[in-house]
Amino acid sequence: MFIIVGTLISVISLVALVIWELTDKHPIIDLRLFRYRNFSFGTLVLGYSGFFGINLLLPQWLQTQLGYTLGWAGGGAYRYFAGVSVSVGRALRA
Repeated sequence: MFIIVGTLISVISLVALVIWELTDKHPIIDLRLFRYRNFSFGTLVLGYSGFFGINLLLPQWLQTQLGYTLGWAGGGAYRYFAGVSVSVGRALRA
């Protein structure tokens, strides 16, 4: 039930964001840029490669270069992602 409610809230929020940004006179995120194929493709490639790259490479690096065990590498990666989440949350409040 939690997943369904979270998904519904996310979809409704995304639709509201798109409507808000497309109708605002000075949008924060200019969604009209996605009409350009190169911009859309570049954003997609950079986003996915960054997300999957850090999820794959960080634990591997922790194990091979720093000598972490499997459990420690997972914990190190978790602390990294938790730190990024907290930093982004604080930046959004500022």
